[in-house]
Amino acid sequence: QIKGGNLTMNVYLAVALDITDPVTNTFSANINFDSVASEQILTGGFEAQYNSLGGIINLITVAGSDKLSIDSSFYINNQKFSSANQYGPNLYDSVRPFGHFISPTNQSYGANLNIGGPILKHRLWFNASFEYDYNQSSIPIGPPLNVQHPPLTSNRYLARVKLTWAATPKNLITLSASADPATFDNVVQNNSLLGIAEDHQNQGGVFAIAQWDYLKSSTLNSNVQLGFQYNHIDFGPQGRFGSISNNNDGMFSSMNNTYDPNQPQHVNYDDGTTWYQGDIVQLDRRYTVQLDPSVSLRGNWLGHHDAKIGIQSRLIYHTNYVEVPGGEYYSDAGGGPGEAGLCNEATGNGCYQRTTLAPFSTHQLGLGAGLYLQDR
Repeated sequence: QIKGGNLTMNVYLAVALDITDPVTNTFSANINFDSVASEQILTGGFEAQYNSLGGIINLITVAGSDKLSIDSSFYINNQKFSSANQYGPNLYDSVRPFGHFISPTNQSYGANLNIGGPILKHRLWFNASFEYDYNQSSIPIGPPLNVQHPPLTSNRYLARVKLTWAATPKNLITLSASADPATFDNVVQNNSLLGIAEDHQNQGGVFAIAQWDYLKSSTLNSNVQLGFQYNHIDFGPQGRFGSISNNNDGMFSSMNNTYDPNQPQHVNYDDGTTWYQGDIVQLDRRYTVQLDPSVSLRGNWLGHHDAKIGIQSRLIYHTNYVEVPGGEYYSDAGGGPGEAGLCNEATGNGCYQRTTLAPFSTHQLGLGAGLYLQDR
């Protein structure tokens, strides 16, 4: 939070091009840390081109040079490195000294590789980076089901490439692209449901920037930036997007062993347990296209001037698809705790409310345009 603004008033830039998320107005990309040359945080004294009520966060990425450079790293946190104490399922439970359970899985691994150097010395340079992160974390076993819950498992890929071409002494062209796909299994992490009722999330996207700098003279230069960005978030039942981790140890019915995409979800409000199905499916897509040309002028007519004139244009498109698995879900109450208390439509036991919802989608299209002129 900068300059009294709230979290949605900041503007996020990559190589001076706006990559602010068009839906949430927050950051929209994850970047390999080793591909970052510097971060510029502007909190006041903004130039006219910065259209923000909060702060400016500008990411400067590493570019290639005439010197070849390679670096890599690997990080390991194996399950055997983690504490073996028996902790409760909540922070306030602390250590259970008389609990003797198998320690849940908690481990992470990460690797990255960065390469930069010349393709044509003094003319064309490249820089490329890739990072992979794997993480597993689990909650300890606890009520009301008292079976070990499947671990939250994430796979994240961060890739970036940048080309810089000095076409002539007065023309510099830069092309860059970045991608950050990621998958998350068993994201709910709650002892009130089995693996068949867990949720999954896919997310990530890509943005690409083309930039042309033309230095006509010491008093006149121009810059043109063209950018494209795509992001997506897919959320819904674990069984729809991936395989389920079956943690039914025989205490519950066989309906908890195999995922059925048409089986409605049941929530037992007598004990807060969820059965047979994950949450509502949501498929979110976000597209942005930008074109920002500008001209800088310097001179000494009636004093010293450092002026800049530019146009900013942004086209955004957003879609969101929503679907209830099986077309309906049940809110059960009065039948008692656990699976035995779920709604039995033949007898009416445990039946409280059934909600039906047809699939639907929403679409939004927006266009932003601005002209700025500044002179110091």
